[in-house]
Amino acid sequence: MPVATIGTSRSSVVGNSPSRVSITFRNDSTNDIYLAKEGTGVTTSVYDYHLKAGDAVNFNLIEDGDMVTTGWEAIASGSASKLSYVDGNQIG
Repeated sequence: MPVATIGTSRSSVVGNSPSRVSITFRNDSTNDIYLAKEGTGVTTSVYDYHLKAGDAVNFNLIEDGDMVTTGWEAIASGSASKLSYVDGNQIG
């Protein structure tokens, strides 16, 4: 499972992928991590998903549509926060 290191400045986690059929994010740190669709300008007050320590969120193409194929960015409440993800690129 790939791991992104997220800090207190906005970071890109994964880019846009039209062939992605699922994506899962898991917060493997003790800090809060905030996720948003790419281009949102994620902050600790402007975000799509808030993951507390140990939380995870999963998106799949059938139920979530463009939430799967879009790029994602993140910011954390503390430095060196570990965000694990599984990028399910299976179409094509």
